[in-house]
Amino acid sequence: MCCIAFQCRYFPKDGAYRCYPKWELHNGYHYPRYNGTLYLKLPKSFQYNKPVEGLKLNCSINQTKQLERAYHKKTGYGSLEILIWCASVIGLLELICVILVFSFLYKTGISSNASTRGYHAAATGFKQFTYAELKTPTRGFSEEIGRGGCGVVYKGVLSDQRIAAIKVLNIEVNQAEEEFLAEASTIGRVNHMNLIEMWGYCAEGKHRLLVYAYMENGSLARSLMSNSLDWKKRFDIAVGTAKGLAYLHDECLEWVLHCGWHSQRSGLFA
Repeated sequence: MCCIAFQCRYFPKDGAYRCYPKWELHNGYHYPRYNGTLYLKLPKSFQYNKPVEGLKLNCSINQTKQLERAYHKKTGYGSLEILIWCASVIGLLELICVILVFSFLYKTGISSNASTRGYHAAATGFKQFTYAELKTPTRGFSEEIGRGGCGVVYKGVLSDQRIAAIKVLNIEVNQAEEEFLAEASTIGRVNHMNLIEMWGYCAEGKHRLLVYAYMENGSLARSLMSNSLDWKKRFDIAVGTAKGLAYLHDECLEWVLHCGWHSQRSGLFA
């Protein structure tokens, strides 16, 4: 009965029916503290026809003994190994894709920051506004006072109560960013009493804005079409305009290409 117990593995052939657990049964058949015949409890599926040969544990001589395997070594790849290999390859491809995406985003960010630093360097010496600082004074860019091929001009009141003309460049138009660089670097460095004064700029994200002094009397074209100007004032305006153009053509150290002049592009101060 004891052989039914889970811990029983063999018993001696002496009629006593004593059971011993397999604790010190060296190499499968040798038990040092029992001199006799033992019977092992083996599963029915176990088949081994070759009789067990005795092998003494004598390590004093240089001799080896090759033992036969009781099982066949598995060859080839199973479904689990194939699944693991496929998962590893897919994971490696995903990792490479993630690295490439982050590398592209990093390089794009560096390029964008370099462009912004270029804008800042071109407009050195002027106040740099944020987009929110210019959107609030213009009440959400609601009061339009002029429009050109590359942008729209709005009226706004800055935080220091100065009235400004804020030009919002249309970046969808070709040459808009080049125009921003040209106006910020060239017009920002010219200085003449008859030329409009630049106060600052904004280069935040996709937004490109220029801040100028506001011309309280509007454009020259509107004033010339009215009867508010006598001939003396008209003559003074013509002389002042000529002085400004002469400065741009001959006196300014910067090479300015204004691409033509007309009364719509000129304004009147007080």
